[in-house]
Amino acid sequence: MFPRTLSGLLCLTLALAPGASSAAELTLERALELAREHNRALTSARSRVSEQEAALRSARAERWPSLDLSQRFTRIDPDTVARANSAATGLSMLIGFEIPPFVFEDGYRTQLDIAVPVWTSGALSSAIAAEDDGLDASQAEREATWRSVQGEVARRFFAAVSSRQATAARRQALERAERRLQEAERRLEVGLTTRQEVLRWQVEVERSRASVDGASADLFVAGLELGDVLGQTSADLAEPASPEPDTVESLLAWAESLEPMEVMTRADADLDDLPEVRAARSRAEASGQAVRQTRAARRPRLDASATYGWLENQTFELDEFANWSATLLLSVPIDLRGRLRAEIARSQARQQESEATVDDVRAARRLELGRALAEVVRVRSRLRSARRAEHEASARRELLRRQTEVGVTSLLDLIDADTTLADAEVARATARVDLLAAVAALELVWPGADPPDGGVIP
Repeated sequence: MFPRTLSGLLCLTLALAPGASSAAELTLERALELAREHNRALTSARSRVSEQEAALRSARAERWPSLDLSQRFTRIDPDTVARANSAATGLSMLIGFEIPPFVFEDGYRTQLDIAVPVWTSGALSSAIAAEDDGLDASQAEREATWRSVQGEVARRFFAAVSSRQATAARRQALERAERRLQEAERRLEVGLTTRQEVLRWQVEVERSRASVDGASADLFVAGLELGDVLGQTSADLAEPASPEPDTVESLLAWAESLEPMEVMTRADADLDDLPEVRAARSRAEASGQAVRQTRAARRPRLDASATYGWLENQTFELDEFANWSATLLLSVPIDLRGRLRAEIARSQARQQESEATVDDVRAARRLELGRALAEVVRVRSRLRSARRAEHEASARRELLRRQTEVGVTSLLDLIDADTTLADAEVARATARVDLLAAVAALELVWPGADPPDGGVIP
């Protein structure tokens, strides 16, 4: 088991590594398809919907007649049969006509029973309505689970993309440092520089390699987390696709147009369309039906039943005896111990709790919307700052490179400029991906969001 797992993790690292060859890139849309098929939380939500559908069918079946067919076999010991039949013979002599035997060793009785609920004071209709509301709730919860899975897939997908881009940027910085080291070594051979410059570039190369190792480790973990939410047991994931520049620019322009207070006011009415709120509301309605069902248990109930049976025995004179009966039963519960009153009180308390949960869920979703909106605002500002920082770092490094060549500035300044540029490139790439993740999170908590090109979530 361990070698197989280790080889799978190695394959996952290679698949997610920058520049890895793959038949096709793993897009967000494809990742969502994999999650829809294999995610464990979504599979559990589907199972709960199937369970609730079965419960609804069971509740509706209570309206239909119940039909039971039973057969009974009886064996009586011979002495008892003889005593009973001898008493019948003596009685025959007294009354003057023969009484046939009526007790036998072997007896067979077959019986057919049918029962129909005529009137239940609304108990059955309330039970069916409660299960129907429960089905609506479970379906909404399944949708809420899917939206949660979508958000988790998007977050981990973009985390993998960000880690891959960060690893690529660190490797580019390492390549630049290695080229600088080679140049310094050639210059040292011809006596144009000192041994100290070569040592400094060697230190920079080692530092860059450590950065690459750290970024690769982050990429490895991001790949594992992505595979987990996709429900993949193997590690044959393709390389996550990087976002298109035009997509980032259009989303950035849309994010720039968002005013937090205006969005919160406009989105407040859309919160009722969220599946979490609809599920909580359906649960509250089901609790109300449960209260009506419990109250109906205190009112009269009318049931009708009929029985048809026949008896077979060992005689030749009477080999079959059939009878039937019909019953109309009116039952009125008398709650002397207060059990029904206690059940009603409990169901009313659960109803109040369910109604309060609706407000709690709506408030939680509104808070989540505010946090998602604030994250979009933070990321768009960070992206603007990262772009300016990268431009300034690139210009400063180029200036220091020319000054170093003519001996105007020190080598340490150039090394520091290279490090600053590498960090700026990573920050800019990370901010671009974080913008997509933030917009995706906002889409999932704001049903009325209208980002360009259909948004991030397909």
